[in-house]
Amino acid sequence: MKLTSIFAILAFCFCNFLVQSPLFAQGGNNGCEGISAGYLQFSGQEIVLSYSMAQQLEVLTEQLNKNSRCKVVVSGNSGGSKIDDQKIYQERILAFITLMSDQNKIAIDRFVFLFDPKAQANILMYRAAEPGEAEALPNPE
Repeated sequence: MKLTSIFAILAFCFCNFLVQSPLFAQGGNNGCEGISAGYLQFSGQEIVLSYSMAQQLEVLTEQLNKNSRCKVVVSGNSGGSKIDDQKIYQERILAFITLMSDQNKIAIDRFVFLFDPKAQANILMYRAAEPGEAEALPNPE
């Protein structure tokens, strides 16, 4: 057997070990086993987070603090016309960001925000990012 074949087999085994190892940063669910998916239900063109929404995000904050490698995808729309829909969505995201970063002290780069015109109207959904997903999706600037 050639020496290069032996190195190839050893490299394959080592990489396979790393991917299955808990030490691998992207292993499992991106380090997010303890992150619960959820959603925030808004009424009409409402943009202010209610007390119950803030409580939900407090739970998410606790989960993120326990899972430092985790990123969260936040998506939704408002169900209005295209321009109004995006504007309301952006204002809701701003309320989300303000609460999570300013009040709860979670770094903004831990979130990926997506406008989804096919999502259920007036709902912001959040969930743990899948492995590699957070790097593949651009954040709005």
